[in-house]
Amino acid sequence: MTDADHPSAASTEGARPIRDLFRRDGRAMLAAAVVTLAIILGLYFSGRSAGVGPPHATVAALAAGTLWLALACPILAAGGRGALSALARGGIVADAGAVALLVLWAARRFAGPRGPCLTFRGAVQIYCTFVAVALVQVAAARCPRSRAWRYVAGVAAAVVMTALLATPFWVSGPVSVAGPHKNTVVAAAVYLNPFYSVTSAVVEQTRFIWHESGAMYEMSRLFDYAPPPVRWYTAAVIYGLLAAILAATHLVRTKKIRTID
Repeated sequence: MTDADHPSAASTEGARPIRDLFRRDGRAMLAAAVVTLAIILGLYFSGRSAGVGPPHATVAALAAGTLWLALACPILAAGGRGALSALARGGIVADAGAVALLVLWAARRFAGPRGPCLTFRGAVQIYCTFVAVALVQVAAARCPRSRAWRYVAGVAAAVVMTALLATPFWVSGPVSVAGPHKNTVVAAAVYLNPFYSVTSAVVEQTRFIWHESGAMYEMSRLFDYAPPPVRWYTAAVIYGLLAAILAATHLVRTKKIRTID
Protein backbone atom coordinates (compact mmCIF):
# COMPACT_ATOMS: atom_id res chain seq x y z
CA MET A 1 0.00 0.00 0.00
CA THR A 2 1.44 3.36 -1.04
CA ASP A 3 1.13 6.58 0.94
CA ALA A 4 -1.52 7.82 -1.50
CA ASP A 5 -3.60 4.68 -0.87
CA HIS A 6 -3.46 5.01 2.91
CA PRO A 7 -6.84 5.99 4.47
CA SER A 8 -5.32 8.88 6.43
CA ALA A 9 -3.74 10.24 3.27
CA ALA A 10 -7.08 10.07 1.47
CA SER A 11 -8.87 11.92 4.26
CA THR A 12 -6.17 14.58 4.31
CA GLU A 13 -6.48 14.99 0.55
CA GLY A 14 -10.25 15.27 0.85
CA ALA A 15 -10.01 17.93 3.54
CA ARG A 16 -7.59 20.06 1.54
CA PRO A 17 -10.26 21.87 -0.55
CA ILE A 18 -12.08 22.85 2.64
CA ARG A 19 -8.86 24.18 4.19
CA ASP A 20 -8.07 26.09 1.01
CA LEU A 21 -11.60 27.50 0.99
CA PHE A 22 -11.37 28.88 4.51
CA ARG A 23 -7.82 30.14 3.98
CA ARG A 24 -8.86 32.02 0.84
CA ASP A 25 -12.38 33.15 1.76
CA GLY A 26 -12.39 32.93 5.54
CA ARG A 27 -11.91 36.63 6.19
CA ALA A 28 -14.66 37.68 3.81
CA MET A 29 -17.03 35.08 5.26
CA LEU A 30 -16.24 36.10 8.84
CA ALA A 31 -16.75 39.78 8.05
CA ALA A 32 -20.06 39.06 6.32
CA ALA A 33 -21.25 36.97 9.27
CA VAL A 34 -20.32 39.65 11.81
CA VAL A 35 -22.04 42.40 9.82
CA THR A 36 -25.16 40.26 9.41
CA LEU A 37 -25.39 39.62 13.14
CA ALA A 38 -24.73 43.29 13.89
CA ILE A 39 -27.46 44.48 11.52
CA ILE A 40 -30.24 42.14 12.68
CA LEU A 41 -29.47 42.01 16.39
CA GLY A 42 -28.20 45.57 16.61
CA LEU A 43 -31.33 47.00 15.03
CA TYR A 44 -33.64 44.98 17.23
CA PHE A 45 -31.93 45.69 20.55
CA SER A 46 -31.24 49.33 19.73
CA GLY A 47 -34.89 49.75 18.83
CA ARG A 48 -35.99 48.16 22.09
CA SER A 49 -33.61 50.37 24.07
CA ALA A 50 -35.16 53.39 22.33
CA GLY A 51 -38.62 52.36 23.48
CA VAL A 52 -39.86 50.65 20.31
CA GLY A 53 -42.27 47.80 21.04
CA PRO A 54 -41.29 44.17 20.36
CA PRO A 55 -43.51 43.75 17.26
CA HIS A 56 -42.15 46.82 15.47
CA ALA A 57 -38.57 46.14 16.54
CA THR A 58 -38.84 42.55 15.29
CA VAL A 59 -40.28 43.56 11.92
CA ALA A 60 -37.62 46.26 11.50
CA ALA A 61 -34.81 43.80 12.28
CA LEU A 62 -36.21 41.25 9.82
CA ALA A 63 -36.58 43.94 7.15
CA ALA A 64 -32.96 45.02 7.61
CA GLY A 65 -31.76 41.42 7.52
CA THR A 66 -33.67 40.68 4.33
CA LEU A 67 -32.37 43.83 2.63
CA TRP A 68 -28.79 43.06 3.68
CA LEU A 69 -29.16 39.54 2.28
CA ALA A 70 -30.36 40.97 -1.04
CA LEU A 71 -27.42 43.36 -1.27
CA ALA A 72 -24.53 41.34 0.14
CA CYS A 73 -25.14 37.78 -1.01
CA PRO A 74 -24.64 38.15 -4.79
CA ILE A 75 -21.66 40.50 -4.43
CA LEU A 76 -19.92 38.09 -2.08
CA ALA A 77 -20.74 35.14 -4.34
CA ALA A 78 -19.32 36.94 -7.38
CA GLY A 79 -15.92 37.01 -5.70
CA GLY A 80 -15.76 33.23 -5.35
CA ARG A 81 -13.13 31.36 -7.35
CA GLY A 82 -15.34 28.33 -7.85
CA ALA A 83 -18.85 27.06 -7.30
CA LEU A 84 -18.13 25.91 -3.73
CA SER A 85 -16.40 29.18 -2.92
CA ALA A 86 -19.30 31.23 -4.30
CA LEU A 87 -21.82 29.14 -2.39
CA ALA A 88 -19.90 29.50 0.87
CA ARG A 89 -19.37 33.24 0.48
CA GLY A 90 -22.96 33.96 -0.49
CA GLY A 91 -24.55 31.43 1.82
CA ILE A 92 -22.78 32.71 4.91
CA VAL A 93 -25.16 35.68 4.98
CA ALA A 94 -28.19 33.37 5.23
CA ASP A 95 -26.45 31.14 7.79
CA ALA A 96 -25.45 34.09 9.94
CA GLY A 97 -29.02 35.29 9.63
CA ALA A 98 -30.11 31.93 11.05
CA VAL A 99 -27.84 32.48 14.06
CA ALA A 100 -29.36 35.91 14.60
CA LEU A 101 -32.86 34.44 14.37
CA LEU A 102 -31.98 31.82 16.97
CA VAL A 103 -30.66 34.56 19.27
CA LEU A 104 -33.95 36.44 18.92
CA TRP A 105 -35.88 33.25 19.61
CA ALA A 106 -33.77 32.55 22.70
CA ALA A 107 -34.29 36.13 23.86
CA ARG A 108 -38.04 35.62 23.54
CA ARG A 109 -37.88 32.53 25.74
CA PHE A 110 -35.86 34.47 28.32
CA ALA A 111 -37.87 37.72 28.27
CA GLY A 112 -41.35 36.29 27.69
CA PRO A 113 -43.99 38.63 26.20
CA ARG A 114 -41.53 41.52 26.26
CA GLY A 115 -39.05 39.66 24.10
CA PRO A 116 -38.76 39.42 20.30
CA CYS A 117 -41.88 38.28 18.45
CA LEU A 118 -40.22 35.20 16.99
CA THR A 119 -40.95 31.53 17.66
CA PHE A 120 -38.63 28.66 16.76
CA ARG A 121 -40.96 27.63 13.96
CA GLY A 122 -40.98 31.19 12.65
CA ALA A 123 -37.17 31.29 12.72
CA VAL A 124 -36.97 28.09 10.67
CA GLN A 125 -39.51 29.38 8.17
CA ILE A 126 -37.67 32.67 7.73
CA TYR A 127 -34.39 30.81 7.31
CA CYS A 128 -35.95 28.79 4.48
CA THR A 129 -36.76 32.06 2.72
CA PHE A 130 -33.23 33.35 3.35
CA VAL A 131 -31.71 30.18 1.89
CA ALA A 132 -33.87 30.28 -1.25
CA VAL A 133 -33.05 33.94 -1.88
CA ALA A 134 -29.34 33.29 -1.27
CA LEU A 135 -29.29 30.31 -3.65
CA VAL A 136 -30.91 32.18 -6.53
CA GLN A 137 -28.52 35.10 -6.09
CA VAL A 138 -25.47 32.83 -5.96
CA ALA A 139 -26.69 31.07 -9.10
CA ALA A 140 -27.23 34.41 -10.84
CA ALA A 141 -23.76 35.63 -9.90
CA ARG A 142 -22.19 32.43 -11.24
CA CYS A 143 -23.85 32.59 -14.65
CA PRO A 144 -21.14 34.58 -16.53
CA ARG A 145 -17.87 32.84 -17.36
CA SER A 146 -15.48 35.70 -16.65
CA ARG A 147 -14.77 37.07 -13.18
CA ALA A 148 -15.49 40.67 -14.20
CA TRP A 149 -18.89 39.81 -15.63
CA ARG A 150 -19.73 37.83 -12.51
CA TYR A 151 -19.39 41.02 -10.50
CA VAL A 152 -21.71 42.73 -13.01
CA ALA A 153 -24.19 39.87 -12.62
CA GLY A 154 -23.86 40.08 -8.83
CA VAL A 155 -24.62 43.79 -8.82
CA ALA A 156 -27.54 43.23 -11.20
CA ALA A 157 -28.93 40.48 -8.96
CA ALA A 158 -28.65 42.76 -5.92
CA VAL A 159 -30.45 45.58 -7.74
CA VAL A 160 -33.25 43.30 -8.97
CA MET A 161 -33.83 41.74 -5.55
CA THR A 162 -33.81 45.15 -3.87
CA ALA A 163 -36.35 46.37 -6.41
CA LEU A 164 -38.54 43.36 -5.66
CA LEU A 165 -38.35 44.14 -1.95
CA ALA A 166 -39.55 47.65 -2.76
CA THR A 167 -42.53 46.63 -4.92
CA PRO A 168 -45.09 48.47 -2.74
CA PHE A 169 -43.39 51.76 -3.58
CA TRP A 170 -43.12 51.52 -7.36
CA VAL A 171 -45.64 48.99 -8.65
CA SER A 172 -48.63 51.36 -8.54
CA GLY A 173 -47.72 52.73 -11.97
CA PRO A 174 -47.53 49.33 -13.73
CA VAL A 175 -50.75 48.26 -12.01
CA SER A 176 -52.62 51.36 -13.19
CA VAL A 177 -51.75 50.65 -16.85
CA ALA A 178 -52.07 46.85 -16.70
CA GLY A 179 -55.76 46.92 -17.64
CA PRO A 180 -57.27 43.41 -17.49
CA HIS A 181 -53.96 42.02 -16.20
CA LYS A 182 -54.06 44.20 -13.11
CA ASN A 183 -54.64 41.29 -10.73
CA THR A 184 -51.71 39.37 -12.21
CA VAL A 185 -49.36 42.32 -11.69
CA VAL A 186 -50.57 42.78 -8.11
CA ALA A 187 -50.10 39.08 -7.35
CA ALA A 188 -46.58 39.11 -8.81
CA ALA A 189 -45.73 42.18 -6.75
CA VAL A 190 -46.46 40.34 -3.52
CA TYR A 191 -45.42 36.79 -4.42
CA LEU A 192 -41.99 37.88 -5.69
CA ASN A 193 -41.33 40.06 -2.65
CA PRO A 194 -39.57 37.80 -0.12
CA PHE A 195 -40.30 40.17 2.75
CA TYR A 196 -43.98 39.23 2.52
CA SER A 197 -43.04 35.62 3.26
CA VAL A 198 -40.78 36.74 6.10
CA THR A 199 -43.54 38.73 7.78
CA SER A 200 -46.01 35.88 7.22
CA ALA A 201 -43.80 33.69 9.41
CA VAL A 202 -44.30 36.02 12.39
CA VAL A 203 -47.75 37.44 11.68
CA GLU A 204 -49.34 35.64 14.65
CA GLN A 205 -46.86 37.26 17.05
CA THR A 206 -46.43 40.72 15.50
CA ARG A 207 -49.93 41.19 14.07
CA PHE A 208 -48.16 43.04 11.28
CA ILE A 209 -50.15 42.45 8.09
CA TRP A 210 -49.05 44.67 5.23
CA HIS A 211 -52.49 44.46 3.67
CA GLU A 212 -54.08 45.90 6.81
CA SER A 213 -51.42 48.40 7.82
CA GLY A 214 -52.63 51.97 7.73
CA ALA A 215 -49.08 53.24 7.26
CA MET A 216 -48.66 51.15 4.12
CA TYR A 217 -51.92 52.49 2.67
CA GLU A 218 -50.49 55.97 3.11
CA MET A 219 -47.18 55.11 1.43
CA SER A 220 -48.35 52.89 -1.44
CA ARG A 221 -51.45 52.45 -3.58
CA LEU A 222 -50.66 48.75 -4.01
CA PHE A 223 -52.91 47.92 -1.10
CA ASP A 224 -55.88 49.63 -2.75
CA TYR A 225 -55.97 46.69 -5.18
CA ALA A 226 -56.52 44.02 -2.48
CA PRO A 227 -53.34 41.96 -2.97
CA PRO A 228 -53.68 38.24 -2.20
CA PRO A 229 -52.34 36.78 1.07
CA VAL A 230 -48.84 35.32 1.06
CA ARG A 231 -47.83 32.15 2.89
CA TRP A 232 -44.46 31.82 4.59
CA TYR A 233 -43.27 29.29 1.99
CA THR A 234 -44.21 31.32 -1.10
CA ALA A 235 -40.81 32.94 -1.65
CA ALA A 236 -38.96 29.76 -0.68
CA VAL A 237 -40.77 27.79 -3.40
CA ILE A 238 -40.48 30.46 -6.09
CA TYR A 239 -36.82 31.29 -5.56
CA GLY A 240 -35.86 27.70 -4.83
CA LEU A 241 -37.24 26.63 -8.21
CA LEU A 242 -35.60 29.58 -9.96
CA ALA A 243 -32.26 28.76 -8.34
CA ALA A 244 -32.55 25.13 -9.50
CA ILE A 245 -33.29 26.26 -13.06
CA LEU A 246 -30.31 28.65 -13.11
CA ALA A 247 -27.99 26.03 -11.62
CA ALA A 248 -29.13 23.37 -14.10
CA THR A 249 -28.68 25.76 -17.01
CA HIS A 250 -25.18 26.63 -15.82
CA LEU A 251 -24.24 22.94 -15.47
CA VAL A 252 -25.53 22.09 -18.94
CA ARG A 253 -23.68 25.02 -20.48
CA THR A 254 -20.46 24.11 -18.66
CA LYS A 255 -20.74 20.51 -19.83
CA LYS A 256 -21.23 21.62 -23.44
CA ILE A 257 -18.19 23.90 -23.25
CA ARG A 258 -16.04 21.07 -21.88
CA THR A 259 -17.30 18.75 -24.62
CA ILE A 260 -16.39 21.27 -27.31
CA ASP A 261 -12.95 21.83 -25.77
